[in-house]
Amino acid sequence: MSCAICSECGAVRGGTHRRGPLTVQSDPPAAYWRGVRIKLSPRQIAMLGLLAQRGDVSTLGLTLVGTGEDTNPDQLKVAICNLRRRLPEGLTIETIRAWGYGVRISDE
Repeated sequence: MSCAICSECGAVRGGTHRRGPLTVQSDPPAAYWRGVRIKLSPRQIAMLGLLAQRGDVSTLGLTLVGTGEDTNPDQLKVAICNLRRRLPEGLTIETIRAWGYGVRISDE
């Protein structure tokens, strides 16, 4: 399914995104790993959706989607840390030094 993307921040504006066994949909917000729903907040789903769509996302892109533009960098780090704790085994978010974050899928 195709979706619109904000030309200013690159945020996903709807649709369903798949990356391997990960499926993230924006309306209604939900995330699935191998067909099993992952319990996430709407903001966490938005962040994971952007990562699922792009693979690697800049810190700025995730800040705008996950914590809002009027935040400090530490708030994004906390949001990513909380999201990482809720992800199932085999699905991880890596830090890309001095740039952003990337979603990684490993075989079990």
